[in-house]
Amino acid sequence: MGQGQSQNILSRMNPPAEVPPVPVTSALSPDFDPSTITKEDLDLTPISQQGKLAFLLHNVFTPEECKALIKISEDTGYKPAFVQGGVGNQVLMKG
Repeated sequence: MGQGQSQNILSRMNPPAEVPPVPVTSALSPDFDPSTITKEDLDLTPISQQGKLAFLLHNVFTPEECKALIKISEDTGYKPAFVQGGVGNQVLMKG
């Protein structure tokens, strides 16, 4: 299968979004101070994922910004999507 054929298959499996992107900056505070963000590293050893990277970022959004971003997302809507589940394995996720 040629490169053009594989790209065509991928575009049919994951068609471009029908809804134009929403400018999320409308939900963010103009007073944002990045110095308030803190990083919390997560230990994945207990779930047998040693050597993998995971962390949480705190104070990125205010509760009001979170609510506004959730509303934008819900108003835009959702559709099923393929998620990569390993080499050559895609799973259709429905929300």
